[in-house]
Amino acid sequence: MPNKTVQVTLREPAEKVLADAAKLAQKHQVKYSGDETRGQFSVRGFDGSYERTGQELTITMHTMPQGVPWFIVEAAIKSYLT
Repeated sequence: MPNKTVQVTLREPAEKVLADAAKLAQKHQVKYSGDETRGQFSVRGFDGSYERTGQELTITMHTMPQGVPWFIVEAAIKSYLT
Protein backbone atom coordinates (compact mmCIF):
# COMPACT_ATOMS: atom_id res chain seq x y z
CA MET A 1 0.00 0.00 0.00
CA PRO A 2 1.39 3.41 -0.85
CA ASN A 3 1.45 5.94 1.98
CA LYS A 4 -1.85 7.69 2.61
CA THR A 5 -1.94 11.17 4.10
CA VAL A 6 -4.60 13.25 5.78
CA GLN A 7 -4.19 16.87 6.83
CA VAL A 8 -6.38 18.53 9.44
CA THR A 9 -6.64 21.93 11.05
CA LEU A 10 -6.91 21.49 14.80
CA ARG A 11 -9.66 23.42 16.60
CA GLU A 12 -8.05 23.12 20.02
CA PRO A 13 -4.48 24.11 20.84
CA ALA A 14 -2.14 21.65 19.14
CA GLU A 15 -0.19 21.06 22.34
CA LYS A 16 -3.37 19.92 24.13
CA VAL A 17 -4.49 17.65 21.27
CA LEU A 18 -1.10 15.96 21.05
CA ALA A 19 -0.81 15.58 24.84
CA ASP A 20 -4.30 14.00 24.92
CA ALA A 21 -3.37 11.70 22.03
CA ALA A 22 -0.20 10.61 23.86
CA LYS A 23 -2.25 9.73 26.96
CA LEU A 24 -4.77 7.83 24.85
CA ALA A 25 -1.94 5.97 23.10
CA GLN A 26 -0.48 4.89 26.44
CA LYS A 27 -3.89 3.75 27.68
CA HIS A 28 -4.43 1.59 24.59
CA GLN A 29 -0.88 0.23 24.39
CA VAL A 30 0.01 2.07 21.20
CA LYS A 31 3.72 2.24 20.44
CA TYR A 32 4.30 5.98 20.32
CA SER A 33 7.32 8.22 20.15
CA GLY A 34 7.39 11.89 19.38
CA ASP A 35 6.86 15.40 20.57
CA GLU A 36 4.70 18.40 19.73
CA THR A 37 6.08 18.73 16.20
CA ARG A 38 6.54 15.16 14.88
CA GLY A 39 6.39 11.53 15.83
CA GLN A 40 5.52 7.94 14.99
CA PHE A 41 2.94 5.43 16.17
CA SER A 42 2.09 1.77 15.68
CA VAL A 43 -0.85 -0.39 16.80
CA ARG A 44 -2.50 -3.55 15.50
CA GLY A 45 -1.01 -3.38 12.02
CA PHE A 46 -1.36 0.38 11.62
CA ASP A 47 1.94 2.25 11.35
CA GLY A 48 2.08 5.97 10.83
CA SER A 49 3.72 9.26 11.53
CA TYR A 50 2.68 12.86 12.07
CA GLU A 51 4.07 16.34 11.58
CA ARG A 52 2.65 19.56 12.97
CA THR A 53 3.10 23.11 11.80
CA GLY A 54 1.09 25.59 13.84
CA GLN A 55 -2.49 24.27 13.95
CA GLU A 56 -1.99 22.06 10.86
CA LEU A 57 -1.43 18.37 11.54
CA THR A 58 -0.41 15.97 8.77
CA ILE A 59 -0.81 12.26 9.50
CA THR A 60 0.72 9.71 7.14
CA MET A 61 -0.23 6.04 7.33
CA HIS A 62 2.66 3.88 6.17
CA THR A 63 0.99 0.50 6.65
CA MET A 64 -2.54 -0.66 7.42
CA PRO A 65 -4.12 -4.10 7.70
CA GLN A 66 -5.39 -5.47 4.41
CA GLY A 67 -9.10 -5.02 3.89
CA VAL A 68 -9.39 -1.80 5.90
CA PRO A 69 -10.62 0.93 3.54
CA TRP A 70 -8.70 4.20 3.66
CA PHE A 71 -11.90 6.27 3.81
CA ILE A 72 -12.77 4.67 7.18
CA VAL A 73 -9.32 5.40 8.62
CA GLU A 74 -9.40 8.95 7.27
CA ALA A 75 -12.87 9.58 8.72
CA ALA A 76 -11.83 8.22 12.13
CA ILE A 77 -8.76 10.49 12.20
CA LYS A 78 -10.77 13.57 11.23
CA SER A 79 -13.53 12.72 13.72
CA TYR A 80 -11.06 12.49 16.59
CA LEU A 81 -8.99 15.55 15.71
CA THR A 82 -11.51 18.10 14.47
